[in-house]
Amino acid sequence: MRYLIVEDEGPAAEQLRREMKALEPGAECVGVCESVAATLEFLEAQGGALDLILCDVQLADGSSLEIFDRVHVPCPVVFCTAYDDYVMEALQKVGVDYLLKPIERGRLALALSKIKTLAAHFRDAASLEASAPASSAAPRRLLGKRGASWHPLSFEDIAYFVVADKVVSAFNFDGEEYVVDGSLAEIEARVDPRDFFRANRRHLIALGAVGGFRTLGKGRLRVDLRASDEAILVSQENARRFRAWLEGA
Repeated sequence: MRYLIVEDEGPAAEQLRREMKALEPGAECVGVCESVAATLEFLEAQGGALDLILCDVQLADGSSLEIFDRVHVPCPVVFCTAYDDYVMEALQKVGVDYLLKPIERGRLALALSKIKTLAAHFRDAASLEASAPASSAAPRRLLGKRGASWHPLSFEDIAYFVVADKVVSAFNFDGEEYVVDGSLAEIEARVDPRDFFRANRRHLIALGAVGGFRTLGKGRLRVDLRASDEAILVSQENARRFRAWLEGA
């Protein structure tokens, strides 16, 4: 389990770490975000690698509930807060549970148990879906605009997606650019994670487009794409996952 703590109070964040270590010794805390802005940046870059978010409501720069209106969150969220005023709104968004501070280990354990039950259910559902006829499979195309015309684009033909000035473009293996609807996080949620990797907050790259990579300082990687001369950087935090993805792990 890889989890993120969204909390602007150091002692509260440290308590969550301790409780998670006691309840889930194998879990990995991938970071602590202290503000709405920092959380948005983290989720844009690494949201797809999370299994759980432990989230306070009131942060240094506003309410964390704003986050879930602005970015796709592909994992369960447990709210951990001192206020009981936001229960309904939190659970109507992506909340799986709502815990009041000080966090009791027993209540956190119940929340984790609920998440595991839901995860097992959806794993079973996914297995059934995988064995269903091909006609029931998820769509493998999206629409892209080139000039004044819209075109159906197959995910198999896309080398990479890139976002610039909040506009997402898809590039095929011939270097042709198409503007597509939705955020990069929303597109990431649609593609097969075996075929695409979120290299950083700007790039979602296809396995077939990777020509190779080289190591840079501080554990970072530079990825060379067959369909582009642009250097794609992978952070130290994502480097291990990138190597595993290339190996099919």
